[in-house]
Formats: sequence, C-alpha cells, structure tokens
Amino acid sequence: MKIILVDSSMIFVPTIKVANKIKMENAKSGKPGFVMPAHAMYFNSLLSCLSKIGIESEDKILILEEGRSWRKDYADFYKAQRQQLRDKDTFTDWKKEFENINKLHSQLKESTNFYFLRNQNLESDDLISIASRYFKNNEIIIISGDADLKMLCYYANVKYFNTNKKINQTKGCYEAITKEQAIKILNEKIRKGDKGDNIIPSPTDTQEDFDLRLLLVDLLNLPEEIEKTGIQTIEEALKEKKELHLER
Repeated sequence: MKIILVDSSMIFVPTIKVANKIKMENAKSGKPGFVMPAHAMYFNSLLSCLSKIGIESEDKILILEEGRSWRKDYADFYKAQRQQLRDKDTFTDWKKEFENINKLHSQLKESTNFYFLRNQNLESDDLISIASRYFKNNEIIIISGDADLKMLCYYANVKYFNTNKKINQTKGCYEAITKEQAIKILNEKIRKGDKGDNIIPSPTDTQEDFDLRLLLVDLLNLPEEIEKTGIQTIEEALKEKKELHLER
C-alpha cells in the first residue's frame, strides 16, 4: 500500500499565478478569452500527478492543507512578508481564490476516497513530515514543488514527486534524492536560511540565533508536542470510512 501525500498549497498557489499570467496576456493582446479558473487547473494538475504515479485500490491519498504555523510563536518574522506581498497584489482576489479551493476540497471530501488533513497549528509541511515517520512501513510518495520537503528523502521509504520538474515537455516526475543529498539540503537551510520563509542569517548571529534557525527549518526533528499533535490529526482523519461516490 502506497501513502500519497499531496502538498495542496504548493500545487494550488502556482495555478493562481499561471491563470493570472494568461489573463494579463489576453488583456494586453486585446483578445480576452476563456481562462480556466485556478482551482480547476489545480484539480487537473492533481489528477495528472496521480495518473503518472499510478494509484492502486488499496493506496491512501492524503491531501494536506495549511494551518497557522506554530513557528510564529517562536519567530514573529517567520513568513511575515507573505501577507504584505498578497496585499500589494491588487490583481488577485485571494479571498475568492481560497473560497474556491475550499469549496472544491469539500466536494472532493464528499465524493472521493481522499483524506483531507488540516490542523490549525500545523503547516502542511509538518503533516507531511510526521506522516513520513508515522507510515514508516509503507512506501511514501510526496507530491510537491517545495524543495524543503526533499530533505524527507532521508527516510528510505520516501519518494519525492516534483510538480515543477519537466519530463517530455510536461511538468511532474519523480526526482531521485539520496540520503546524503537530503542531509545536505537541511544543512544548507540551517546555514543559509530561507529567504522565501523570511529566515535570513546575519553575520552577527549568536548560538541562540543558530538554534532558532535549526528549529524553524528542520523537518526531520520536530518538537515532541508538534509530533504528537500531527499523529493525532492523522489518526483522527483515518477513522473516517472513505468511499468513491462518482455520481456526486
């Protein structure tokens, strides 16, 4: 049995950017045409990934959704720039986009055998990290474009399906990552930080700063309480009996 872990936000957010790019190009050309909504592009991309992977009847598909990160309790600067960037983006109706994806997920939750997992204090990265250890006896496939998650290939049972990597002119394929490469990814993030998450090292960093950065970026060793919370979230979700209802 394979466990398929879908990093939903890392598929959905790029589709918003693609849809916007097409809309802008149409507006410039003066020939506005139909543009598939971002949540429909997302669903199409999700099905494409699952098709390429190949799903058996006994496999479990877990769709991981974002919550508020516990890391903000330790570092108020963590991802602080993201809301500012969205506020500056007057072209995108983010409220409407998230309403659309939430509605789609609700429909899929009722009509498919997909499991949807969200915890208000955990990021999807946390749930994927915890699931990689929780299902240690299963083959794990992570569907994402987030390079951070590559470090989870440290575990022998984990494979990384990169939604950004192209093969035969189409996006989406496996990326081979060794245990040594996974450790290197983690060490690089500890040393250099992560600009995308607003984790930026300083020449004057102290040991305390280094320890905080390690806490923020290390997906192989989460705090004990966070690990327990994630396991509870997984187990609670899996209690639900899931069946396909294609008529819906």
